Amino acid sequence: MKEQERSAREGFRNWIADRLQGTDFVSRQLKDSEVDALAKGIGVQPDVLLAARVKWELTRATEGAAQRLGKKVAGSKHYQLEVRFPEEIHKEWAGFAASRNVGGSVLLRSIVHAYLRGTYEPPQLVKYWHWRGKRWPFSYRTYEQKEKKKWPWRERALITIGARRAMKIRSQLRGSGIETMARALILASMAGKFAQRGQLELVDSASMFDDETRYYLGAAAR
Repeated sequence: MKEQERSAREGFRNWIADRLQGTDFVSRQLKDSEVDALAKGIGVQPDVLLAARVKWELTRATEGAAQRLGKKVAGSKHYQLEVRFPEEIHKEWAGFAASRNVGGSVLLRSIVHAYLRGTYEPPQLVKYWHWRGKRWPFSYRTYEQKEKKKWPWRERALITIGARRAMKIRSQLRGSGIETMARALILASMAGKFAQRGQLELVDSASMFDDETRYYLGAAAR
């Protein structure tokens, strides 16, 4: 019985630590003397908050070492999904994520996970950004060639290989690619048509499925 109780407590502590991922509580700079006060303020034990902060640091380190989408991250089962934005829309996206107290990477991954688990399909899939009634063209290649650096207005999120495969299948059924689908999901979310506040589960890469068949694959699964 004691072992069951210990296991249940440990599971609950891990669950709380997972819920804190992507929040300011795990990402803000803290002095050792501030941990107890912050933990008390959000209603958790200090060691739970510390465990959540360690997990966030490990996830950030892993994502920082990730390579571009389509190339496997060495020694892992993950890929990095990358979406490039026009500068103005990227600013709105950053504000949108901040309003939910999460980072853009966490929000993007969570939106993708929610999409793959359900049957929602964005109404339009086009190879350009269409926002607030107008088209937003940009050329990241021209910028990178001229400035000799990467396009700065982008979002990257680590997802599992299984999630990438599932997204590729769903995208191809609509005659598009993964980045086009991600763009459409971002715009639908910002417009309040998908992944609304209170309905979106925030996930880290470890919470995503490795097996694409655990996701909804649309007509291809029938």
